[in-house]
Amino acid sequence: YITVKVESDKRFTINGLDVESEVSITPFDAVLGTFVEIETVSQGTVSMKIPAGTSSSQKLKLRGLGLEKDGVIGDMIVSIKIDTPKNLSSEELMLYKKLRDLSYARGQN
Repeated sequence: YITVKVESDKRFTINGLDVESEVSITPFDAVLGTFVEIETVSQGTVSMKIPAGTSSSQKLKLRGLGLEKDGVIGDMIVSIKIDTPKNLSSEELMLYKKLRDLSYARGQN
């Protein structure tokens, strides 16, 4: 008999055969979309598309990149965290204010 002990890892959470993780992105990447590198347990690092309009706490699935048992393979579930920028320059603040004003003018608040 072989006994396997799985140690905890700060990067991943196991939920059945699914592996869950979190990735942080910027607000403009959430609005415009981007690609990010995701570390997986089975395939190393893979590139994942973040679609335009992604929300914080949204979960994206990478099929077949979870754990395997008896021929069944789980998925990698990635939760999106949008990081609010800190220490913005005066120009960046001005642009954010302009975006806010444009959004309010269009009724998008």
